[in-house]
Amino acid sequence: MTTSTTSAATAAVLDAAPTITTPVITGTVQEGQTLTASASPGQSDNPVTYAWYSSADNYTNPIGTGSTYLVTESDEGFTIEVKATATNNNGVTISTTSAATAAVLDAAPIITTPVISGTVQEGQTLTASASSGQSDNPVAYAWYSSRDGYTTAIGTGSTYLVKEGDEGFTIEVKATATNDNGVTVSATSATTWRCSMRRRPSPPR
Repeated sequence: MTTSTTSAATAAVLDAAPTITTPVITGTVQEGQTLTASASPGQSDNPVTYAWYSSADNYTNPIGTGSTYLVTESDEGFTIEVKATATNNNGVTISTTSAATAAVLDAAPIITTPVISGTVQEGQTLTASASSGQSDNPVAYAWYSSRDGYTTAIGTGSTYLVKEGDEGFTIEVKATATNDNGVTVSATSATTWRCSMRRRPSPPR
């Protein structure tokens, strides 16, 4: 003869305590580039969330969420880190923070091909215009002549006053944009027509 008895029920079974690996940041740490964070939870059903921080405020307030972050101009000169958080089925969380990146660089400079406007004649002023990719990237100009194969600059600045020595030669201008990290990029205009001499008044009869 047997007899049985049953215990009281336990509390509901809890999910295992969450674990997570230290997140890793990949990508180019430069304005306009996208950084990607990756971390793995101990259990595949534990979702992972991400929050991005900057050294601009000592990593206090998040500057972005999600597994990717688009680096902005305001991040320049600062380092970035990401915090990954895993949550188990009972709402228990655990977080870990990545190593900080290198300081964010300014975007690579770009520049349009400069255009020369004005009359290519002695005594007239030529004007160069080119646009850089960012408004805070200054543009410098240097003018050259076919007289020496466009080797030595004959002037700087966005304008050039055509001289008697330019007669019979063509002129071109090189525009250079410089970003906040001192990286430069240059583009050269098409050459002008050959410079003509100034029209001088006819002598009195």
